[in-house]
Amino acid sequence: MTPVAGTDAVLCNIGAAPPGGWRVYAQQASPGPLSYADWLDGVRAGRTYVTSLPLLPLFRVNGCGPGGVLDVAGDSLTATVELKTQCVLGLRRVSIASNLGDLWSCVLSNGPPRYELDTTVTLNVPTPAWLGLRAEGPTQNPILAWSWWAQHAIGHTNVVRVRRAGAFVRDPLACGRMLDQVDRLDTLLQTLTCRTRELERWQYDSLSARVEWARGFYGSVFHVAPSGFPVRVLTNGDGRATGLAWSPSTDPEAGDRVSYRVTYALDSTFSAPTVSLLRDTAVACCPAPADTRCWWRVEAVDRGGNVAPASPAGGSVISGFDMTVGVPGAAVRRLAARAWPNPSRSAVRIQGLGGDVEVFDIAGRRVARPGHGVAAVPGGAEWDGSGADGPAPSGLYFARDRGSGRVVRIVRIR
Repeated sequence: MTPVAGTDAVLCNIGAAPPGGWRVYAQQASPGPLSYADWLDGVRAGRTYVTSLPLLPLFRVNGCGPGGVLDVAGDSLTATVELKTQCVLGLRRVSIASNLGDLWSCVLSNGPPRYELDTTVTLNVPTPAWLGLRAEGPTQNPILAWSWWAQHAIGHTNVVRVRRAGAFVRDPLACGRMLDQVDRLDTLLQTLTCRTRELERWQYDSLSARVEWARGFYGSVFHVAPSGFPVRVLTNGDGRATGLAWSPSTDPEAGDRVSYRVTYALDSTFSAPTVSLLRDTAVACCPAPADTRCWWRVEAVDRGGNVAPASPAGGSVISGFDMTVGVPGAAVRRLAARAWPNPSRSAVRIQGLGGDVEVFDIAGRRVARPGHGVAAVPGGAEWDGSGADGPAPSGLYFARDRGSGRVVRIVRIR
């Protein structure tokens, strides 16, 4: 991710941030007149550094600057790093940061004040990796503590990424932190749509598609499935089921996290399931009417999509539907019936309808069905966008679950 930053500079206020500080600087691709378009191109290409005051006009690794990529075949790289940094308040420390920590640092606060450092160093870098330049000035200035001078002076470039055999470094802990942010964004989207109605449906679907893509991208580093776990049926006094409870599942991978997928259905084939995704270790309700036989299963799912079934994996119960009995604090989020991306130019994931889905055009003609354009996937179905004679044309379509009769509208564009 390209680092960016910025704030206003109030030039007539001595206590305001300086014009050159708290900014993102972007390098133009070639010398010439400055322009906003060239600045945007530099940001898009990642040729940036962010700073509260220090300037970092030069950082190159084997001739490659911030935002660049070096390809290496072996497990290490001999890197020649050129750097230059300046700070009007003086430099305290300059370092070359990496995914493994600081590879090199120079402390400048022990002698006479230094306001500039211009040097070249040679490093042995394990691959894959990333490297960035960091410059630090004074941490505080007690004489001018009332103004921006008291704030920490720091600057950091975007990184140079080093690939090994085409692979970038992917740190599971970092991916876990990014997934935490993705979860917060998803919660915000749910709030905006369900409570304030500030988002149109197509806006929500478009943003949800990006959220799902991010989950897949950052979750791809996790490969080990969670541990198995025991589950038991909760019952009321006459033996009817009121919910499920289980012991926590564990996952050995740093940055990973376990959620629980609870699936209910009125038939043993789970043709029209109700799916709940939760973090709690119990669910105290059942969607079936009282005295109805209901089939269930519980699975532990990690951030990489790896699944571990409970023990027993599932079963059937006679529903009690007694909400006064169960586990306090249990929470269930039923997945709403929706499709994404929507509008779509390619494949569409259909959630909340089950796997037995057919797709119809606006004239009522069936254009896809299971095994012919529609495939069952975890949590729902996926339409590949095809019709009877190739890719379906632009227009309005309807995905319908044959079991429950529920329908989701899909807009296809080409």
